[in-house]
Amino acid sequence: MTPLVSIVIPTRNRPHYLSLCLGMLKSETDNKVKICVIDDGSGEAERNLNKNICAELGVSYVRCSKNRGMAVARNIGIRHSNGNWVLFLDDDVEVKKGWYKVLKKHLKSAPDDVIGFEGKVTGTGQGLWDREVENLCGGQFLTCHIAYRKDMLMKIGCFDETFEYLGPFCEDHEIAVRALREGNIIFLPDLKADHMARNVVLIRMLMNSRKRMRGIVRAEKYFFSKHPGEYKNFRNAVNFKGTYISFLVRHTLNCMRRRRFSDFLRKPGQTIMLLFISVFEQICAWTLLPEVLLNKSVQDVPQKGKPDWSK
Repeated sequence: MTPLVSIVIPTRNRPHYLSLCLGMLKSETDNKVKICVIDDGSGEAERNLNKNICAELGVSYVRCSKNRGMAVARNIGIRHSNGNWVLFLDDDVEVKKGWYKVLKKHLKSAPDDVIGFEGKVTGTGQGLWDREVENLCGGQFLTCHIAYRKDMLMKIGCFDETFEYLGPFCEDHEIAVRALREGNIIFLPDLKADHMARNVVLIRMLMNSRKRMRGIVRAEKYFFSKHPGEYKNFRNAVNFKGTYISFLVRHTLNCMRRRRFSDFLRKPGQTIMLLFISVFEQICAWTLLPEVLLNKSVQDVPQKGKPDWSK
């Protein structure tokens, strides 16, 4: 008999988060649930810690020899899953008590036209970055806490592996576009998980700013090129041009207004850091203008699309 669900967790260089994530998950699930951790190119020390954590908890561990990104890692997880449903978690997400009981109830009673369930994600911690990843009301389709029917994933070709070359941006929304063509994705406010506090290092953020912004721009361009009709359902702009213009003229403002004014008063040091980084990212967006005008944002990216299951 095919198990009800498998759980896929990509990870990279974060054994502390992974340990907390798996510890709570194992206390919630039974031995029939296969949990598969995909180590997406961690360093040697972190890789050994990840492997030991999985061995101690009886969790399946699959190692990628190099960092290939979330889309590829999740596809590898799908390949190793054995359930009718595949639930994706990020390694910095911690499920709440009673989580598996709620999940099992909804998966078992799901109508045929329901192909996915979004779980609630609440940001924790006291930093200005700690609530950037939240899904409190649904419609976010975040792969940090979402379940899909496996047969539907196979039908639509799973995650688009072109995102291996575009950074960890847009792949969750891109697959949601294709999934919604097959049925409904329901938000479950009673399926609760916390996004653990984020560890942000200023110098690392600054050093990666241009690379990060370039990845975002290229991913957004690719996302729009694949789904021009549905793009506006996932963004505040009707097309890629509108999104890119917002990076050029409103990026800093958008970053700041996502936070509460009271948080700025409580965290003046982090406020200065956030302002500095967001301004620098906006400058980086301007430096990418020649690429965008020459339409090179996507053309020089290898097009992989569907995963090659023969590997």
